[in-house]
Amino acid sequence: MFTYWSDTLKAPMTEEELETVKSPHEYPYSHSPILCFDTGEEARHTVYHDRMMRWDFDKYEKIAQRYLKSPGQAYLESKSRDLLEKLLQGYFANSDIRLVRMIHYCRPDNGYPNYRFDYYIKGE
Repeated sequence: MFTYWSDTLKAPMTEEELETVKSPHEYPYSHSPILCFDTGEEARHTVYHDRMMRWDFDKYEKIAQRYLKSPGQAYLESKSRDLLEKLLQGYFANSDIRLVRMIHYCRPDNGYPNYRFDYYIKGE
């Protein structure tokens, strides 16, 4: 069972929204956002993995290979929070980054998976 996230990407779905859920099995290229994990801590920053790749693809892939041992686009929902946190720390060269939430969803324009990382910087 998945925990679906609201289309507003701000909170878990309401009961009414749950009635309109698109599961990944029924809608593999347009499913509802899925909460991969949430520590319950408050996030102050958000970054999307496709933006990180667009900003510097070679850097992103190199860091993904180092920490995830796979291409940076490969099934991030199966990676641990600790490894994904290291990915962000390496990409932004900041060991104070603490990853608190990851949401997996499909890009509406092309159906490709996309991942949202919510985090804070320790001491900020």
